[in-house]
Amino acid sequence: MNISSILFTVFALALLGNAVGHSMGVLQSWGVVQMQPGSSTGGLLSNLGIPDLGIKAVGLLFAVVMVGGLAATFGFWEGLQWWRPLTMVVSAASLGLFAIWWGTLPAFSEYGAVSFDVVAILAAYFWP
Repeated sequence: MNISSILFTVFALALLGNAVGHSMGVLQSWGVVQMQPGSSTGGLLSNLGIPDLGIKAVGLLFAVVMVGGLAATFGFWEGLQWWRPLTMVVSAASLGLFAIWWGTLPAFSEYGAVSFDVVAILAAYFWP
């Protein structure tokens, strides 16, 4: 096994993990679990007075990003050309969601997800 196939596999697993990780946002926004004790369900949205139903509706975007991330992972694994733009769109959407939900998830999850979103955008652009 050469280094490029190892990097390929590692990046595919990281894409998969990042996609599945968005389930935390769905669970948090729907109030199923409270990931960060003492935090609000909707982060910035709660602070702006958005009602609970609105927070749940916007929280569904986490599910959309999760499904998009799973599709991007599949596209990357199979070598399909559309994985690049889909990864960029999904990662940009994820960054936006984390901006409005900041402080509702554990810090390591937030910083890790945001860092990986940036890495995923760069990888989608520069991957050979």
